[in-house]
Amino acid sequence: MGHIHEESGFCPFDHTSDINIPVASLPEAEKSDRGCFEVYKGEIAMNSIRTIGFIGLGAMGLPMAKRLSQAGFAVRSAVHRNQDAGKKFQEAGGQLFNSIPEAVRGVELVISIVSDDLALEEVYGDEEFYRAIPKDVIILEMTSCAPKTLLKIVKRYQKKTKNFIDAPVSGGVTGAINGTLTIFAAGNKDILGKVEPVVTVLGKTIPLEKIGDGKAVKAVNQMLAAVNMIGVAEAYILARKMGLNLDQVYQIIKESSGGSYVFTNKFIKIVKRDYNGGFKFRLMKKDLGIAVREARGLRLPLLKLADTLYRRFEGNDDLDYSVLATLYEEQLGGM
Repeated sequence: MGHIHEESGFCPFDHTSDINIPVASLPEAEKSDRGCFEVYKGEIAMNSIRTIGFIGLGAMGLPMAKRLSQAGFAVRSAVHRNQDAGKKFQEAGGQLFNSIPEAVRGVELVISIVSDDLALEEVYGDEEFYRAIPKDVIILEMTSCAPKTLLKIVKRYQKKTKNFIDAPVSGGVTGAINGTLTIFAAGNKDILGKVEPVVTVLGKTIPLEKIGDGKAVKAVNQMLAAVNMIGVAEAYILARKMGLNLDQVYQIIKESSGGSYVFTNKFIKIVKRDYNGGFKFRLMKKDLGIAVREARGLRLPLLKLADTLYRRFEGNDDLDYSVLATLYEEQLGGM
């Protein structure tokens, strides 16, 4: 992060900039009475994290990396597939390298948030990457993947570093852009303390006890979101059949007992048939699959039904998962 740049007057935690930091998240000695947001004053502590190797400039990763760069961290990354993402990252002040090993060499913190288990294993299974990361570097692993996948990686890296934090997120692309993600962070409390100035830029952290718990909680969360989406889609179909004013339905239910985060954020997308942006269907299907595998041996009929419906949907996998509602619309005919 560094210090305030005297020539520009820029402070990475200035409450007048694009990156606002809640007062509650700051050390007591560094709070003041200037409202809901505050700034770090003077030089940042010498032991603070400054350099970050960021892996995964996807729909979630890119806005997260941009926020960190704009907050004053030296963020380094490499383009894997999307060249346009690399350009946007550089425009936000990020440093772009030709490869991931180059990007993580010498950093104090590695953050990874990639698409799935396979992509994660590809990164951490690369010998060049293993050699490039510094000894005892902190690794903040934010991918939605199976708990056992992360645990295998942690075991593989024991001789290199034990400083892993299991920290998947919830809040979608909007949360990544606005810095309002919920971060399920499992790991050593001292290490969590060291990354607090970093994760505060991204959202609110809820601490968990042991590595693997973050991924497990994310699986439960995604199961609930996926099942809830089915209910929202069916509510939309029923409201249409009964000839209701859909805007009124939305305004009433979002304030009533039937409301939910999924209803509030997805019902209008269905009404407008606006399935662009948001959380991709293929990623929700992947996350639901993790929950299904973790639930083996249990009788969970709603989870099984959700998995069946999501797998029945074909095409448009890169649209928001609320596109599931289109499975039902053929029942409406000309209504």
